[in-house]
Amino acid sequence: YVKWSARRVRVEVVESPLDLLDDWWRLYQHLIERHQIGGIRSFSKESFAGQLQLPGMVALRAQAEGQTVAAHLWLAMGNVAYSHLACADEVGYKTSAA
Repeated sequence: YVKWSARRVRVEVVESPLDLLDDWWRLYQHLIERHQIGGIRSFSKESFAGQLQLPGMVALRAQAEGQTVAAHLWLAMGNVAYSHLACADEVGYKTSAA
């Protein structure tokens, strides 16, 4: 899957994770609809703005044809990184961008 997807998407580390907020919010709304997420798990955009500014936050973005199709948030502390949340739109799923 990685080799196949690598021919279709470009993955990059987002230098300033907060710059990803609008794309992240759009992708997260897709995740909410796809998995029928509700209640406390349906974070607000303001909540994500705060999370993206946490020390150690690392954001990865996958793009296809210049459009963000998937993203993954990690928290890095020392020599350990913790996966926080990942999401993708339909193109992200079709290209196995995650």
